[in-house]
Amino acid sequence: DQKQATHDDLVGHALTVMLDGYDTSGTALLHALYYLAENPAVQQKLRVEILSSMASEKSLDFEKLSSLQYLEQVIYESLRLSSLIPQYTKVCTLPTVIKLSESKSLDVEDGMTIMIPNYQFHHDKQYFPEPEAFKPERFDNGAYQELMRKGIFLPFSDGPRICMGVPLAMLTLKTALVHILSNFQVVRGRDRLIAKGDSGFGVVLQGDVILEYRRFFR
Repeated sequence: DQKQATHDDLVGHALTVMLDGYDTSGTALLHALYYLAENPAVQQKLRVEILSSMASEKSLDFEKLSSLQYLEQVIYESLRLSSLIPQYTKVCTLPTVIKLSESKSLDVEDGMTIMIPNYQFHHDKQYFPEPEAFKPERFDNGAYQELMRKGIFLPFSDGPRICMGVPLAMLTLKTALVHILSNFQVVRGRDRLIAKGDSGFGVVLQGDVILEYRRFFR
């Protein structure tokens, strides 16, 4: 028999769509635009890549969007600096021994809740030199896959419970950035802002984000 969705089921799905499908993507886009406004050389390099790909067409299809490597690096670097979810919780399903050093180990029992501090990973200078600097080149030459494999870069979590909306989120961010940067120069207003955790959800820029969009014609 097919299960009927309850009122709580519908409310839960609607909340998931709003938080995971809308709020996080909007926040990630705002952060990316802010960092691009703060780093005009990076913004110009990305714009050149975008306009070069659009030289023969006014819009980009999925395949061309996927080929914009620097665009992807910019998004990853923005997600590294401003982790939307600063830590993840996982529940152990199999007894595991984690080796901490030659003389120390940690027994993780079935059912134990584990906290993964991905924000700390993303700002660890051992893996990301000058961790507070915005440097998309960190993710050049397949570095993203290698950092994911090591469990050092986890913008969408990892494993069987990785965010199901990763392809949609990346497509949304790429499409929005392409349309904005191919038509506008984004300039930062007021003072430099710092991204840090708030009392609500995730890591956000502290203060009013003032961005000026200057139209230019191709």
